[in-house]
Amino acid sequence: MERTTLFWMIFLMFWSNMAFAQESTVDTNQINSFNLLARKDQSLRPDTALLYARRAFQFSELINYANGKAESALIQGEILAYLGFYSESSEFLFMALSAFKELASIKGQVETLNQLGSLYYFTLQPEESLQYYQTALNLTRSQNLRAMEAATLGNLGHFYEKKKDYEQALTHQLAALAIYEELQAPQGLSTISGNLGSIYEDFGEYDQAHQYFQQALEYNLLTDNELERIVHLNNISDTFRKRGRYREAIEPLEQSYQIAQKLNNPYHLRSSLKDFSKVYTGLGDYKKANEYLERAFHQHEVLYNTENALQLARWKSLFETKDKETQIALLQREKHLDQITLYASVAGVFMLVLLSILLFSRQRLKFRNERELYQTKQELIRQELENSRLNEQQLKLDLETKTGELSNHALHLIQKNKMLKELKTKLVHLEQHNAALKMPVDQLIRKIDESFRFDQDWETFNNIFDQVHPEFYRKLREHYPNLSGAEIRLCALLKLNLEPKEIAHILGISKDSLRVTRHRLRKKMQLQRQENLSAVIMAV
Repeated sequence: MERTTLFWMIFLMFWSNMAFAQESTVDTNQINSFNLLARKDQSLRPDTALLYARRAFQFSELINYANGKAESALIQGEILAYLGFYSESSEFLFMALSAFKELASIKGQVETLNQLGSLYYFTLQPEESLQYYQTALNLTRSQNLRAMEAATLGNLGHFYEKKKDYEQALTHQLAALAIYEELQAPQGLSTISGNLGSIYEDFGEYDQAHQYFQQALEYNLLTDNELERIVHLNNISDTFRKRGRYREAIEPLEQSYQIAQKLNNPYHLRSSLKDFSKVYTGLGDYKKANEYLERAFHQHEVLYNTENALQLARWKSLFETKDKETQIALLQREKHLDQITLYASVAGVFMLVLLSILLFSRQRLKFRNERELYQTKQELIRQELENSRLNEQQLKLDLETKTGELSNHALHLIQKNKMLKELKTKLVHLEQHNAALKMPVDQLIRKIDESFRFDQDWETFNNIFDQVHPEFYRKLREHYPNLSGAEIRLCALLKLNLEPKEIAHILGISKDSLRVTRHRLRKKMQLQRQENLSAVIMAV
């Protein structure tokens, strides 16, 4: 009887393992290929890259492949940080760091530590960020990893520049530059030269900044990194413009715009158009300046819609991936159980004498099924809670996006009205020196004044403002029903906490006129002397 029982258990284990083996025929080469595909698509298609990295991670766990698991965890951490999922990113990065330590991979540790340094800086934790960068630097020096040391020094220099500690920033960037010169690495030399130019630009030393930006461009031309080339060309144009050399600023700007068009990069297209507007404003060609500003604003709207679509696609991809993974796991379990049941039934036909053992085995199998079903339900509940949290994050992101759009629109009104005001001043000056132009110039001035009062962009501004502050206009009219349309508009601008100079530019009036308008508004709202107008508006 004991031999028969042992035979039956071996029989079930054999067929169970055979069924599992059919589903896990994966090797390390496939996992490495998934990680390579994820690296390739990381900057262009992050959502696709995330799927590849997740598949590599799952297969690595399946066959206990430590290198593949560490690399895929690092890639997922980088992509999630790029997409703004900082909490999820930190989990994968710490997992990668622990795995690389177990593998004694110094290069993997350094790369992960640098990513953690960037992540903590983005989440406004500078002390932790500096600690990770410094740990990475110590590791590179202990193992004489010169290229990685230079990259880490560049990260530290960028960190100190953002903290406005320019002495430390220069020290680290120059040290990185010396290493890249020793290694004759054009990509590293291009990046660090650009960083040095940025520091000197912050100092206002535009000649020195220009030299470094030009040097960065020369190194970049030895590489195929066209995105960085756009940045260097724009920086060169900026140094010309900031020194009043507007004509010379146009050529590098045109080159960067052509590359941005070639790459179909909406961010750099918008940036170049705004720079064109600044250059032509400096040249006094306000017509062209306004055209480029309008094109930049249009590009902003295109970019905003594109980003929304991409963000929705990413969310959909994340949800679909999790749903599919859950469905696959359930199907695999069902298939596995079906195979075991089938083989057990077949064996039972030939082994009727072991009926009592078969019944006992089926009871155990039922208990295991119920336990797995319970675990699956628990996992689905956890997924639903996670989806709810992600939806809350999406709502927060939408509000931040609308707020940013509102600020950009206000900036657009400021720039446009400022330019109209400057144009009006020049027209008045022209009228004073040429009496023959008085009548046509007066007509132009009246049209400019009408533009200040009836700017069609206010309708767009009000629509976006009402989405960000949906109850503001209603509450304002309930508390102060006698306010005019112009006074309500002023209240909206005060709600945005804009500076008086910016509000005056948007309304097309002087600072003195703004003070008078604010005084009248206070009287209509019946505010006491000790009450602050802005504070009252912000509380509405």
